[in-house]
Amino acid sequence: MLLGFSPMLENDFDFTAESHKNFLEFVLRVFDKTLEDVICLVGDNCSTNKRLADICKMPLVGCASHRFNLEVQVFLEQHETLLSKVEIFII
Repeated sequence: MLLGFSPMLENDFDFTAESHKNFLEFVLRVFDKTLEDVICLVGDNCSTNKRLADICKMPLVGCASHRFNLEVQVFLEQHETLLSKVEIFII
């Protein structure tokens, strides 16, 4: 369930995992919840999100579109010879 979706507008926000944790705890308090009520975090695989999951002691479900993109890149590399024979028309 998405509880909050807003930018972090504090002037001293430094985009660290610790700042993200503070913001997450703030949003959860609005709904009378704590980090113990969170099952997992969903985000991309950047180091900040990995660190946030670690300091919150919960699993991180990595970004599915990122993993899909990595798999497509592998597929394209494996079929580079075939793909080089295909003409692509951009309209």
